[in-house]
Amino acid sequence: MNSQNSDGADAPLLPKSGSRLLSILGRKISLQKLVLNFPHRNRLGIRKPKLAAWFIGAVVLASSPSLARTQTIGTAQGARALITSSIDEGKLVPLPGNTRPEAVPENDRGMVADGFPMAHVLLQLRRPPEQESKLEQVLDELQDPKSPEFHKWLKADQFGQSFGVAQQDLDTITQWLQSHGFTVNSIYPSRMVIDFSGTAGQIRDAFHTEIHSLNVNGAEHIANLSEPLIPGALAPAIAGIVSLHDFKPRAQHEMRNSTANFTTGSGTGKSP
Repeated sequence: MNSQNSDGADAPLLPKSGSRLLSILGRKISLQKLVLNFPHRNRLGIRKPKLAAWFIGAVVLASSPSLARTQTIGTAQGARALITSSIDEGKLVPLPGNTRPEAVPENDRGMVADGFPMAHVLLQLRRPPEQESKLEQVLDELQDPKSPEFHKWLKADQFGQSFGVAQQDLDTITQWLQSHGFTVNSIYPSRMVIDFSGTAGQIRDAFHTEIHSLNVNGAEHIANLSEPLIPGALAPAIAGIVSLHDFKPRAQHEMRNSTANFTTGSGTGKSP
């Protein structure tokens, strides 16, 4: 459902709009692979290249410590807690923008079994608005040759401490996931993504959406048919869910010469 990092664990795909930030990190990464796996990513607030930084903190900086330098961001403090009321499972709100356009009745082949495994689902979190403003400022300084902070990269844990979700909120969300039977695999160093695994039945119980089998143009897929729902108390700190489906990101361009013959890594000389 996601790409895999060097440790074999699933990692979220980055938005194409993150190319500017990737360029200042000095990394040469194929932009075809940097597509955020949300069908409506703008609804989740990822509208500017700089706001892709929490994914960069989780993936690029975490995997490339040699790029990072120790940096102190003035008097930057951890984020304030956004979850301020007790969780009431009877008061639910939707997470918009978390369904696939292919998940329509004409493609539906029925609900998958409750025991169907849902591995490495990624919960995208949300930081407070004031943290977003601080992040914008820091990213401006990183790219400004006149700034004393120019190219003074943050390590992944520093990024998380300065711009990640409050520990109190992480604990609350983690405990809520576990209360529904999910296994919490990890919290990304950026403190903006929680990796968890479970079953389709647990997804239905916790997020009130069913995972269905789909047939799209002859290809078999799975996806949720309706927007996930979560307790309203959690909504301020949760932006969306990645990987409730198995659709692959599509390339952002088409080859001009469709008859070109490229050699694959296996040396067969056949088109991929």
